[in-house]
Amino acid sequence: MPTPLATLLAARVTSGHGQGKKIGVPTINIDPALLPNSLPQGIYACRVTFNATTFDGAMHYGPRPVFDDPSVSCEIHILDHEIQVPPSTLDLTIFDKVRDVQLFPSVQAMTDEIARDITKIRAILHPS
Repeated sequence: MPTPLATLLAARVTSGHGQGKKIGVPTINIDPALLPNSLPQGIYACRVTFNATTFDGAMHYGPRPVFDDPSVSCEIHILDHEIQVPPSTLDLTIFDKVRDVQLFPSVQAMTDEIARDITKIRAILHPS
């Protein structure tokens, strides 16, 4: 099990812009101001717990340059589960950083990289 970089308890879930759902990578969003100031922006392996269940996740923390959105967001894609109704709060444990936020030439290039990120995240959260 990797060592956590940060843990947030009862983080309030916020509404997002729906971009993740449109590209097949739906997310649950939390206020990025809840994250520690020392946490660099980037893509992280994480785990979230809500409704007494813990899920593996891929967390994006930072701007969304491919959508030309400089505002900072914190979006969590739950691996292997489709969440129909997002919780009002969740517990978040952040593990290793996978990469920096990048500007991709297209949405398709970004989704290809997200697939590679998820492979890395699985290896981080479930080392052999």
